[in-house]
Amino acid sequence: LLFKTSKSVSWSSSLAMIKLPVLFLIFLVSVSYEDTPLRSNISRAGDCYEWEVEYHGGGLENPMLTGVTSADKCQELCQGRQGCNYFTWVNSQDDVSGYRNTCWLKSTQGTPQASKTCVSGPRSCGGNPTTQAPSGCCETVTISSTGDAPDYQWTRFGTFRHYANSDDGRPMYRQDPAAANYLYYLEWLGVWYVNDNPLENMGGLINWGDAWCPSDIQEEWSFYRWGDGEVNDWEADPGLKVTCGENYEPTKPSTTSTQKSTPSTHTPNPNTEPCTFGHACDDCSVWAEVNGVRYCCASQCDWGDVFVWTENGQVQCECTH
Repeated sequence: LLFKTSKSVSWSSSLAMIKLPVLFLIFLVSVSYEDTPLRSNISRAGDCYEWEVEYHGGGLENPMLTGVTSADKCQELCQGRQGCNYFTWVNSQDDVSGYRNTCWLKSTQGTPQASKTCVSGPRSCGGNPTTQAPSGCCETVTISSTGDAPDYQWTRFGTFRHYANSDDGRPMYRQDPAAANYLYYLEWLGVWYVNDNPLENMGGLINWGDAWCPSDIQEEWSFYRWGDGEVNDWEADPGLKVTCGENYEPTKPSTTSTQKSTPSTHTPNPNTEPCTFGHACDDCSVWAEVNGVRYCCASQCDWGDVFVWTENGQVQCECTH
């Protein structure tokens, strides 16, 4: 996923540039106690996942695997375990630090229940029918820009096809043919995102407009400008737009861009702290394991998030608090 860097929301295009880490954490705490529907009806085209749903119970012996950073990887692990028919993946925003980035392997679905930090599904996926876009919204949209955004977030652009509607009824779109990004509205925060996974508070492109259809957005889009010597913050791109139809001409990063990126299993956060690994992590409550090696925060390793990914064949680690 290191085709680009994502960033959770910390900026408003209509106001002065404001970082909101504290506000964001407060908001997460507040929404974690909201009443939620029993099950979410959101799925990704081409998969059969149930987003924001936990399969409670039904676990195999030794069901929990740590250091798993995506639902896709969790499903792969299920396929490799005899007797595993279902899985639940817990993302990095779970309230319980020991459950973050964990994969739970299950023989049955147990009791499905709502959980904003979980994604659940079967051992393998078949084709699922898609729904129609809401009235007035396009089935296919194109995200393009004549500004600077493609120099830093070039994989976010292209043709996106409708595949589902969110719980509030707005359309959700999936990139075609790469299927690496999703265009969606995060209702509880009031923003449109383009991101690797739907309904996460993270993305490479963001818009604070609340239009029902993305092609109707009038507010200015912004992209996350990242890299060594860069601002590492949101920047407006007046030339970025979402239009109906399939009319995208690929835009490559300019030759003056100082940033190149390579595939990875994680999108780096610019506000990171050092990691350590090995026996230094033995007594830590929060850690991730890759190839049998534990990685953890170099300080305050009993809380926070640890992300481990591979870049150019090298294991990389970052810690956030």
